[in-house]
Amino acid sequence: MTSSGNGAEEAAVLSGIKAGTLSNKELLLRIFKFVTPQEKRMLAAACVAMSITSLANLSFPKLVAVLVDGMAKHDPPKRGFLLSALLM
Repeated sequence: MTSSGNGAEEAAVLSGIKAGTLSNKELLLRIFKFVTPQEKRMLAAACVAMSITSLANLSFPKLVAVLVDGMAKHDPPKRGFLLSALLM
């Protein structure tokens, strides 16, 4: 812990963590209190990268399902649809 805060306030925060009563906002603000500006930029970049990765991982099964369903509906596959599927 840092020595720049009120002792009673730090004890309340610690007891809140142990009891699990702190909100996500309070926990995030507590994290930002301990990091430097350079680390804040790195943390923001990591959050953006994790969001993009999560979005890609969630969308991939849906994309495959659309491609498989689309190919199953066409007896002779259409040339344009096949090319778009290959480009993805």
